Amino acid sequence: MDIEAPCGGSGKCGRDLVQIRKEGLLETVLACKTRVETDLEVICRQDEKTSSKIVEGFYPEGNRTYPIDPSIRKELLHDEHGLYFTGVYDAGILLLQENGDTKDHVYGIALDMGTTTLVASLVDLTSGAILGSSSALNPLVYYGHDVMSRIKYAAAQKDGLHSMHRELTSAVNFLIQALSSERPVRPEHIYQIIGAGNTTMQHIFLNKEIQGIGEYPYQAETLDIGATTARELFLHANANAPVTTFPCISAYVGGDIVAGLLAIDIPSLEAPAIFLDIGTNGEIALILHDTIVASSTAAGPCFEGMSISSGMRAGKGAIEHVSFNEELSLDVIGGGQPRGICGSGLLDLVSELVRTGLVNNRGRLESPDNENTRMQQGRNHIPMRTGSEGGCENLHLKKNLCEQDRKRFFRLTDTVSVSQEDIRQVQLAKAAIRAGVEILLARGNVKAEELKTIIIAGGFGYHLNKKSLFGIGLLPEATQARLSFAGNSSLGGAVRALLDKNLMHQAVHIARTAHVVELSQIPEFESVFIREMHF
Repeated sequence: MDIEAPCGGSGKCGRDLVQIRKEGLLETVLACKTRVETDLEVICRQDEKTSSKIVEGFYPEGNRTYPIDPSIRKELLHDEHGLYFTGVYDAGILLLQENGDTKDHVYGIALDMGTTTLVASLVDLTSGAILGSSSALNPLVYYGHDVMSRIKYAAAQKDGLHSMHRELTSAVNFLIQALSSERPVRPEHIYQIIGAGNTTMQHIFLNKEIQGIGEYPYQAETLDIGATTARELFLHANANAPVTTFPCISAYVGGDIVAGLLAIDIPSLEAPAIFLDIGTNGEIALILHDTIVASSTAAGPCFEGMSISSGMRAGKGAIEHVSFNEELSLDVIGGGQPRGICGSGLLDLVSELVRTGLVNNRGRLESPDNENTRMQQGRNHIPMRTGSEGGCENLHLKKNLCEQDRKRFFRLTDTVSVSQEDIRQVQLAKAAIRAGVEILLARGNVKAEELKTIIIAGGFGYHLNKKSLFGIGLLPEATQARLSFAGNSSLGGAVRALLDKNLMHQAVHIARTAHVVELSQIPEFESVFIREMHF
């Protein structure tokens, strides 16, 4: 990955911040000033190219404006000697005083704590502008790709929870440092941080006990708004800055979906509606005229490019779209040679493989058609030929099927391929999400064709292809429904809460009035899941 260092490596610009893991510990360093003397893990952040869409959420054309009424405000004051100073107020209460005139420097951080990816936005609390957004791999994947693995780690290891808390806050600081150093914004001028994540991630962030989330009857230590300060969490912001997390609906339906429901502006939706946040956890809300029914299902990290043989997050070099027309067509983020495939590209590819019969309805890749198309040890190139669209008879598609050590692959480039196991991961994720949707529709006594609105959220949703969603059966056919992509609605809700102090009251109302369906307690869930494994 390219790391920008406009100061020429002098260490003055701060643009090349990275995290390194040495002996199990994370440390934030300047890449240009760090000599690599042994094997180590390097975690790089990346700018969010779609940051302008984050706050708009369900309104991608920007046709909806939101009020700016933040909790944090500044007022220029002067004493009896005529000396100026600036008062910083939180909800009308004096938080601190600063020397001189700093009233034009009022910033906040909105934070999306995803299971796999962390995203932060730097927000000007006066103008409402998002000054920049940046993301990084969640370092807790080191402890497991799903929340249950992290809960088990916390229970099994002495200081396991604190270790994960320390790594998570270190990664958040990494993003805050990077965003503030590029503007430049002084950390002491960051006066509020609002974070959204699933219940487990928010608990780890606040260093709260998580063992009860993983054991029946699956109870979190708290479902309320989390409130602390930057000083308590050792975050790189003003020490007095309030740090807040969203209220949660249940142990497995967290603050991220509450934030997302804020972002999409429920009163403006045509109901019945399905809101689906696709990530490592597939969180689902059925929005009826007078109620919300919510649930969560374990989709796994494949849609975020994790646990896939050539998988990567949706960054530069990732294949984001795949189509089989006159030839194999690949769209690569940023152009150039593909480095891997992200979730949307994986979904496209599997949909096209199913459509053309190269993957059957049970998810099985066809075998190579002859010995000449089998991978040989040390042979990396599988030629592609053009041909007519559709069907296994097309040689230009069959030539990309390959096999090694009795394992089947479909090769996209010399260095990027998707395996039978990768396709199985998509099957499992698709079945979990579709089964959750079907159960919620049944509980709400709503038929799929009666849906008026379907909203797909998650950073994954920026790149999705509508045809692929229905091509693999991730969603039921809803002929009258308006399908929209809300992007990172969790982050969008956090941004909105920064800019409007009244929205946390709405968040609490959503969290306390939503009805929860625990899929693990539904007898028919297993049979629906097995049925939906088929493409």
